[in-house]
Amino acid sequence: MRKPRCKRLSNYLRTGSKKNNMMVHPLTRTPRRAGGVLLFSWIFFFFFPAFHYASELNIQLETEKDHIRVSILLPPESRPDILTSFNNGLRSGIRFEIRLYRVATGFRSFFGDQLLREEHIVKEGHVDSFSRAYRITTDSKIQDYHNFRQFQEVFYHLADLSIPFIPSSADGAYYILCRVVVEKMKLVPPLNLLSPFMKTNRIATPWVRLDLSEERAGKEG
Repeated sequence: MRKPRCKRLSNYLRTGSKKNNMMVHPLTRTPRRAGGVLLFSWIFFFFFPAFHYASELNIQLETEKDHIRVSILLPPESRPDILTSFNNGLRSGIRFEIRLYRVATGFRSFFGDQLLREEHIVKEGHVDSFSRAYRITTDSKIQDYHNFRQFQEVFYHLADLSIPFIPSSADGAYYILCRVVVEKMKLVPPLNLLSPFMKTNRIATPWVRLDLSEERAGKEG
């Protein structure tokens, strides 16, 4: 069996000009380099999930004395093709994410704005195998539609979400952040481990910010 060649390195000592020869195996650096690339790839996929971004999001905001009402609609031009998933017997999911913040001032601003409340509203859509109706499932109810267009208008729309909110002039300014994430094929365990590698399966909108101080000022005016 032929032995792999070793590369001879020269190491010059500061105390003299005599050479100190060392033998280094040529394969010693390869596992480290491959391991580093593999580690970086896993970190990238898990901490930077693969999202394809939608361009638009329609939001309506109403402020009351003790709460705010938020309505979110993903317009038709930003909706992915989920009908193909339904025809293949798969499910699709949508998640509406809303966050309420208080703007930090003074020394507290170094720690970022304060998150007061966070809401995640999840809907799941599929075709019922018996009635062949388009079904929307949430935590509270089940809705069936025999028209796909009507199904889409309800599936991509979050209507009048009430969030408790009692503002105080001494507390400073407030704002909310909203976004929508659509999963064209809703994977179940253990197939959900493949989600980070399916770049076009998740459609996400950028975070949209709405200042509640401007909303109150416009309502009072």
